[in-house]
Amino acid sequence: MENIATQRGFLQFFKTPRATTWVIALVNLLKVTGKLGAGGLVHSQVLIADGIHNLADLAEGLVIGLVIRVSGKPPTADYPFGRKNVETFTSLGIGVGLLYLALQFIVKSLAGLLSLWPAADVAARSVASFLPAVEQVTTSNATFPWLVAVTVGSFILSMLGSQYEIAIGKRSGHQVLVDAGREMRSDSKIEMVTVFAVVGERVLHGTSIAYLAPVLEHGATLVVALMIMHTGWELFLKAWRVLLQHSIGHDDQIRQLCCGLAGVLAVRDLKTFQIGQLAVCKLDIVTRRGHEAYPHLEAGLRDRLQAYLAENEFPEAEIKVAFHAPERSWCRMAFAIVQEGGARIVAPTLEKATHLAICAWDGAEHDRITIGALPDSLPAQAALLARHHVQTVYVFGDESEQTVDELRKHGIGIEQAQSYLLPVMGLRFEH
Repeated sequence: MENIATQRGFLQFFKTPRATTWVIALVNLLKVTGKLGAGGLVHSQVLIADGIHNLADLAEGLVIGLVIRVSGKPPTADYPFGRKNVETFTSLGIGVGLLYLALQFIVKSLAGLLSLWPAADVAARSVASFLPAVEQVTTSNATFPWLVAVTVGSFILSMLGSQYEIAIGKRSGHQVLVDAGREMRSDSKIEMVTVFAVVGERVLHGTSIAYLAPVLEHGATLVVALMIMHTGWELFLKAWRVLLQHSIGHDDQIRQLCCGLAGVLAVRDLKTFQIGQLAVCKLDIVTRRGHEAYPHLEAGLRDRLQAYLAENEFPEAEIKVAFHAPERSWCRMAFAIVQEGGARIVAPTLEKATHLAICAWDGAEHDRITIGALPDSLPAQAALLARHHVQTVYVFGDESEQTVDELRKHGIGIEQAQSYLLPVMGLRFEH
């Protein structure tokens, strides 16, 4: 039993952000060693470029370990949302670093392509003296299997490592781990291009079109550089938007979810922004409900929005809700009531009602409430409502089609009350 507990503790350790950073650092160290060693041996720019990219990933991983320690500190009075934005600054730095590396590789690949046309190469270097020297790839039957092993092995490590890092990042709520995992996933695509370049160069070697091998090598380097640039730009743009408190990009869906909740008339104002993996939503909700219903409405809104945001990469959400009455516009409405002695509730249907409460409504409060006995026949009931200029009748249950049709003839609508309790519906009678 003690051995089992030890094994479980050991496995649990590898599910922590701290362990993840060390595992990924080891993976990147293996990739850097293999690619720079193999690339330097055969003078392959595409391997060297990819290896330097992984060297940046290794340094990034060590920084992430420190960032996670800082961002994991609890909120304080000075930092009410915690220090999660430290991760955003790190993602911004990662993006800038990748863009810089990509530009370097683009220059090297273009210099390699220019070297295939000596006249153009000489002309370009007379203007741009910073262009690097170009060395041709020198693979052989002895080195080719090692090159394939390094590139294919790196691809497999990137696929497994990215899934591991993203899973732990989402589980622990560390956006910087999720971003790093996505970058590693993009590394696997880059490594597919590298495998293609290594195998393609060897296949072309010794054939009648061997002159295309350098084009393939330098072209693949350019593709790798552009893919690195794409990843860097995505990380930079996402972090930049977070730092500028850009909306989280789900505002329309949030509005729809809010308006779909019974009792919510409209969303007057909505502000969203992101802090790490925390989504902050500030809502101004328009409702006709009384103050007694506010806690229930707020709980319903929180449940809906937190569930939606959790499905969209925001495991944490802070929802701030303010309620407002609609703008005042007078109308007449009625409530079908069952009255027994001094007790009154909203009737399930007009047919089962004993009394009718007619009142004026200004969008915030009921006024001039009168209550009286309800006629027995449906036509008499409809005529009474029409005579008092009632626009809407509220019942607690589902009304029959016959009643709905009869009221509609007089321009009167019928709606379902959210509660059978009159005080909850905003009606209070003086005894």
